[in-house]
Amino acid sequence: MVLDLTSAQRFNLRMHNLKAFFAIGNRMSIKPRPAADLFHLKMPDGGLTVPSAIRWRFYRQGYARRLELLARDYGYAEFRDVFTPDAVVLDIGANVGEFTLFVAPKVRQVVAIDADPTIFRCLSANLAQIDNADAINQALWNEEAELEFFSEPRRADSSFFDPGSPEAATRIILAARPLDDVIAPYGFARIDFIKCDAEGAEPEVLTGAAATLAITRNIVIDTGPEREGKRTHIEVARILNSHGFSVEHVSIRSRQMTFGRKAGMT
Repeated sequence: MVLDLTSAQRFNLRMHNLKAFFAIGNRMSIKPRPAADLFHLKMPDGGLTVPSAIRWRFYRQGYARRLELLARDYGYAEFRDVFTPDAVVLDIGANVGEFTLFVAPKVRQVVAIDADPTIFRCLSANLAQIDNADAINQALWNEEAELEFFSEPRRADSSFFDPGSPEAATRIILAARPLDDVIAPYGFARIDFIKCDAEGAEPEVLTGAAATLAITRNIVIDTGPEREGKRTHIEVARILNSHGFSVEHVSIRSRQMTFGRKAGMT
Protein backbone atom coordinates (compact mmCIF):
# COMPACT_ATOMS: atom_id res chain seq x y z
CA MET A 1 0.00 0.00 0.00
CA VAL A 2 1.48 3.31 -1.10
CA LEU A 3 0.14 6.39 0.68
CA ASP A 4 1.12 10.00 -0.02
CA LEU A 5 2.09 10.52 3.63
CA THR A 6 5.34 11.45 5.30
CA SER A 7 6.79 9.18 7.98
CA ALA A 8 5.43 11.50 10.67
CA GLN A 9 1.98 11.51 9.09
CA ARG A 10 1.98 7.71 8.91
CA PHE A 11 2.95 7.54 12.57
CA ASN A 12 0.09 9.89 13.50
CA LEU A 13 -2.35 7.71 11.58
CA ARG A 14 -1.11 4.58 13.36
CA MET A 15 -1.44 6.29 16.73
CA HIS A 16 -4.95 7.42 15.85
CA ASN A 17 -5.99 3.88 14.93
CA LEU A 18 -4.43 2.53 18.12
CA LYS A 19 -6.49 4.99 20.16
CA ALA A 20 -9.58 4.02 18.16
CA PHE A 21 -8.93 0.34 18.97
CA PHE A 22 -8.95 1.18 22.68
CA ALA A 23 -12.00 3.47 22.29
CA ILE A 24 -10.12 6.61 23.34
CA GLY A 25 -11.65 9.99 22.52
CA ASN A 26 -14.61 8.83 20.41
CA ARG A 27 -12.22 7.95 17.61
CA MET A 28 -12.99 5.61 14.74
CA SER A 29 -10.47 3.58 12.81
CA ILE A 30 -9.53 4.89 9.36
CA LYS A 31 -8.05 2.78 6.60
CA PRO A 32 -6.79 4.75 3.58
CA ARG A 33 -6.37 2.70 0.41
CA PRO A 34 -5.02 3.78 -2.99
CA ALA A 35 -7.68 3.97 -5.71
CA ALA A 36 -5.76 4.59 -8.95
CA ASP A 37 -4.08 7.94 -8.20
CA LEU A 38 -6.76 8.84 -5.63
CA PHE A 39 -7.45 7.36 -2.20
CA HIS A 40 -10.42 5.73 -0.51
CA LEU A 41 -10.95 6.25 3.20
CA LYS A 42 -12.76 3.37 4.87
CA MET A 43 -14.33 3.85 8.30
CA PRO A 44 -16.71 1.67 10.32
CA ASP A 45 -19.65 3.96 9.47
CA GLY A 46 -18.86 4.74 5.84
CA GLY A 47 -16.23 5.73 3.36
CA LEU A 48 -15.42 8.05 0.48
CA THR A 49 -12.84 8.88 -2.18
CA VAL A 50 -10.42 11.76 -1.52
CA PRO A 51 -7.46 13.25 -3.44
CA SER A 52 -4.91 12.59 -0.68
CA ALA A 53 -4.61 10.23 2.27
CA ILE A 54 -3.72 13.27 4.41
CA ARG A 55 -7.44 13.99 4.57
CA TRP A 56 -7.86 11.15 7.04
CA ARG A 57 -7.39 13.84 9.71
CA PHE A 58 -10.89 15.22 9.02
CA TYR A 59 -12.49 11.89 9.92
CA ARG A 60 -11.10 11.12 13.36
CA GLN A 61 -14.63 10.63 14.71
CA GLY A 62 -15.89 8.86 11.63
CA TYR A 63 -17.70 9.54 8.39
CA ALA A 64 -21.06 10.59 9.80
CA ARG A 65 -19.57 12.99 12.34
CA ARG A 66 -17.45 14.70 9.67
CA LEU A 67 -20.49 15.24 7.42
CA GLU A 68 -22.50 16.54 10.37
CA LEU A 69 -19.81 19.05 11.38
CA LEU A 70 -19.32 20.28 7.82
CA ALA A 71 -23.07 20.76 7.40
CA ARG A 72 -23.08 22.76 10.64
CA ASP A 73 -20.28 24.95 9.26
CA TYR A 74 -22.50 25.79 6.30
CA GLY A 75 -25.51 26.78 8.35
CA TYR A 76 -27.51 23.57 8.43
CA ALA A 77 -28.69 24.16 11.99
CA GLU A 78 -29.93 27.67 11.18
CA PHE A 79 -31.61 26.60 7.92
CA ARG A 80 -32.75 23.12 8.95
CA ASP A 81 -36.39 23.72 7.97
CA VAL A 82 -35.35 24.49 4.38
CA PHE A 83 -34.25 20.92 3.69
CA THR A 84 -37.61 19.36 2.87
CA PRO A 85 -38.42 16.50 0.47
CA ASP A 86 -39.32 18.95 -2.32
CA ALA A 87 -36.27 21.23 -1.88
CA VAL A 88 -33.65 22.00 -4.54
CA VAL A 89 -30.09 22.70 -3.36
CA LEU A 90 -26.97 23.97 -5.12
CA ASP A 91 -23.59 23.03 -3.66
CA ILE A 92 -21.05 25.44 -5.18
CA GLY A 93 -17.48 24.49 -4.39
CA ALA A 94 -18.69 21.02 -3.49
CA ASN A 95 -15.16 19.61 -3.09
CA VAL A 96 -15.43 15.84 -2.53
CA GLY A 97 -19.17 16.12 -1.86
CA GLU A 98 -19.57 15.96 1.90
CA PHE A 99 -22.29 18.64 2.15
CA THR A 100 -24.15 17.07 -0.77
CA LEU A 101 -23.90 13.63 0.81
CA PHE A 102 -25.34 15.01 4.05
CA VAL A 103 -28.34 16.84 2.57
CA ALA A 104 -29.21 14.63 -0.42
CA PRO A 105 -31.30 12.15 1.64
CA LYS A 106 -33.41 15.06 2.92
CA VAL A 107 -34.21 16.92 -0.34
CA ARG A 108 -35.49 16.41 -3.89
CA GLN A 109 -32.35 17.35 -5.82
CA VAL A 110 -28.81 18.60 -5.30
CA VAL A 111 -26.53 20.00 -8.01
CA ALA A 112 -22.90 19.84 -6.86
CA ILE A 113 -20.37 21.96 -8.75
CA ASP A 114 -16.59 22.02 -8.44
CA ALA A 115 -13.88 23.45 -10.68
CA ASP A 116 -10.81 21.38 -9.78
CA PRO A 117 -10.42 18.37 -12.15
CA THR A 118 -8.84 16.12 -9.52
CA ILE A 119 -11.41 17.01 -6.88
CA PHE A 120 -14.17 16.42 -9.42
CA ARG A 121 -13.06 12.82 -9.92
CA CYS A 122 -13.50 12.31 -6.17
CA LEU A 123 -16.86 14.09 -6.22
CA SER A 124 -18.11 11.93 -9.09
CA ALA A 125 -17.04 8.74 -7.33
CA ASN A 126 -18.69 9.77 -4.07
CA LEU A 127 -21.99 10.74 -5.70
CA ALA A 128 -22.12 7.84 -8.15
CA GLN A 129 -24.80 6.00 -6.14
CA ILE A 130 -26.78 9.10 -5.13
CA ASP A 131 -29.71 9.21 -7.54
CA ASN A 132 -30.84 12.76 -6.74
CA ALA A 133 -27.40 14.43 -6.92
CA ASP A 134 -25.67 15.66 -10.08
CA ALA A 135 -21.94 16.43 -10.20
CA ILE A 136 -20.73 19.16 -12.58
CA ASN A 137 -17.07 19.94 -13.27
CA GLN A 138 -17.22 23.66 -13.97
CA ALA A 139 -15.32 26.78 -12.94
CA LEU A 140 -17.70 29.65 -12.20
CA TRP A 141 -17.08 33.33 -12.98
CA ASN A 142 -19.07 36.43 -13.98
CA GLU A 143 -18.55 35.77 -17.71
CA GLU A 144 -17.18 33.16 -20.05
CA ALA A 145 -13.40 33.28 -19.76
CA GLU A 146 -10.20 31.24 -19.86
CA LEU A 147 -8.59 31.79 -16.45
CA GLU A 148 -5.53 30.67 -14.55
CA PHE A 149 -6.48 28.35 -11.69
CA PHE A 150 -4.37 27.21 -8.73
CA SER A 151 -5.06 23.52 -8.17
CA GLU A 152 -4.22 22.34 -4.67
CA PRO A 153 -6.60 19.45 -3.96
CA ARG A 154 -4.64 17.81 -1.11
CA ARG A 155 -5.64 20.52 1.38
CA ALA A 156 -8.82 21.76 -0.34
CA ASP A 157 -7.17 25.07 -1.26
CA SER A 158 -7.83 25.16 -5.03
CA SER A 159 -8.73 28.68 -6.17
CA PHE A 160 -8.51 31.36 -8.85
CA PHE A 161 -6.41 33.20 -6.29
CA ASP A 162 -3.02 31.94 -5.12
CA PRO A 163 -3.87 30.11 -1.88
CA GLY A 164 -0.38 30.54 -0.46
CA SER A 165 -0.47 26.92 0.62
CA PRO A 166 2.52 25.23 2.26
CA GLU A 167 2.43 22.94 -0.76
CA ALA A 168 2.89 24.53 -4.17
CA ALA A 169 -0.29 24.64 -6.22
CA THR A 170 -0.35 23.46 -9.83
CA ARG A 171 -1.27 26.24 -12.25
CA ILE A 172 -3.76 25.24 -14.93
CA ILE A 173 -6.09 27.06 -17.31
CA LEU A 174 -9.82 26.46 -16.91
CA ALA A 175 -12.78 27.57 -18.98
CA ALA A 176 -15.10 29.46 -16.64
CA ARG A 177 -18.81 30.19 -17.14
CA PRO A 178 -21.54 32.09 -15.25
CA LEU A 179 -23.65 30.03 -12.87
CA ASP A 180 -26.80 31.15 -14.70
CA ASP A 181 -25.61 29.40 -17.86
CA VAL A 182 -24.55 26.26 -16.03
CA ILE A 183 -27.89 25.57 -14.34
CA ALA A 184 -30.20 26.96 -17.05
CA PRO A 185 -30.79 23.48 -18.57
CA TYR A 186 -32.42 22.32 -15.33
CA GLY A 187 -35.23 24.86 -15.69
CA PHE A 188 -35.61 25.30 -11.93
CA ALA A 189 -38.55 27.46 -10.87
CA ARG A 190 -37.16 27.78 -7.34
CA ILE A 191 -33.91 27.05 -5.53
CA ASP A 192 -34.34 26.59 -1.81
CA PHE A 193 -30.73 26.74 -0.66
CA ILE A 194 -27.32 27.56 -2.07
CA LYS A 195 -24.12 26.67 -0.25
CA CYS A 196 -21.19 28.55 -1.78
CA ASP A 197 -17.49 28.15 -1.04
CA ALA A 198 -15.68 29.74 -3.98
CA GLU A 199 -12.32 30.24 -2.25
CA GLY A 200 -12.32 34.03 -2.70
CA ALA A 201 -14.25 34.24 -5.99
CA GLU A 202 -17.63 34.73 -4.32
CA PRO A 203 -18.31 38.22 -5.82
CA GLU A 204 -17.65 36.96 -9.35
CA VAL A 205 -19.79 33.85 -8.85
CA LEU A 206 -22.71 35.94 -7.56
CA THR A 207 -22.35 38.53 -10.32
CA GLY A 208 -22.75 35.73 -12.84
CA ALA A 209 -25.84 34.40 -11.06
CA ALA A 210 -28.48 37.16 -11.36
CA ALA A 211 -31.17 34.84 -12.73
CA THR A 212 -30.27 32.16 -10.19
CA LEU A 213 -30.46 34.54 -7.24
CA ALA A 214 -33.86 35.75 -8.46
CA ILE A 215 -35.33 32.31 -7.74
CA THR A 216 -33.25 31.51 -4.64
CA ARG A 217 -34.72 31.60 -1.14
CA ASN A 218 -31.64 31.08 1.05
CA ILE A 219 -27.89 31.22 0.58
CA VAL A 220 -24.89 30.58 2.82
CA ILE A 221 -21.46 31.72 1.64
CA ASP A 222 -18.00 31.23 3.09
CA THR A 223 -16.61 34.77 3.00
CA GLY A 224 -13.42 34.12 4.95
CA PRO A 225 -10.02 35.63 4.04
CA GLU A 226 -9.36 33.47 0.98
CA ARG A 227 -8.99 36.24 -1.61
CA GLU A 228 -5.26 36.81 -1.20
CA GLY A 229 -5.77 37.15 2.55
CA LYS A 230 -8.86 39.37 2.36
CA ARG A 231 -12.51 38.64 3.12
CA THR A 232 -15.29 39.12 0.55
CA HIS A 233 -18.19 39.71 2.94
CA ILE A 234 -18.74 43.40 2.17
CA GLU A 235 -19.04 42.93 -1.59
CA VAL A 236 -21.07 39.74 -1.12
CA ALA A 237 -23.51 41.58 1.16
CA ARG A 238 -23.89 44.38 -1.38
CA ILE A 239 -24.72 41.92 -4.16
CA LEU A 240 -27.15 39.91 -2.03
CA ASN A 241 -28.92 43.07 -0.81
CA SER A 242 -29.37 44.18 -4.41
CA HIS A 243 -31.19 40.89 -5.09
CA GLY A 244 -33.58 41.25 -2.15
CA PHE A 245 -31.80 39.20 0.50
CA SER A 246 -31.47 40.19 4.12
CA VAL A 247 -27.87 39.54 5.14
CA GLU A 248 -26.18 38.40 8.34
CA HIS A 249 -22.48 37.76 8.97
CA VAL A 250 -21.73 34.96 11.43
CA SER A 251 -18.81 32.89 12.67
CA ILE A 252 -19.24 29.13 12.87
CA ARG A 253 -16.33 27.30 14.44
CA SER A 254 -13.34 28.62 12.45
CA ARG A 255 -15.37 29.79 9.43
CA GLN A 256 -16.59 33.30 8.67
CA MET A 257 -19.91 32.99 6.90
CA THR A 258 -22.50 35.23 5.27
CA PHE A 259 -26.17 34.20 5.41
CA GLY A 260 -28.76 35.50 2.97
CA ARG A 261 -32.52 35.06 3.37
CA LYS A 262 -35.29 36.25 1.10
CA ALA A 263 -38.58 36.92 2.88
CA GLY A 264 -41.96 36.18 1.36
CA MET A 265 -40.76 33.74 -1.29
CA THR A 266 -42.86 30.61 -1.63
